Amino acid sequence: MTRAAIIHARMPWSPFPSSAPEFVRPGPWQFFTVEEARAMEAIVNRIIPPDPETPGGKEAGCGVFIDRQLKGPYGSAAGL
Repeated sequence: MTRAAIIHARMPWSPFPSSAPEFVRPGPWQFFTVEEARAMEAIVNRIIPPDPETPGGKEAGCGVFIDRQLKGPYGSAAGL
C-alpha cells in the first residue's frame, strides 16, 4: 500500500553534503576541441531536431552535457 502526501513550503528531504549537485556555468568546452564541439552539436541536432515548438539538441545543451560528462568521472571510468 502506498500513501500520497501534499508537500507544502519545503522539500521533505535534504541532500547529503557529500553528494550536492555541482553547478555548471556556461563556458569553454572542457573535453572537445572547437571542431569536435561543432560536430557534436550537429550530431545532437540530428538526433533531436528542433521544431517550431521545441528546441533541438544543440539548444537544449546536449552537446555541453556530453562534453562535461566526458571531462568528469564518467569519461575517465572512475567508477569501474
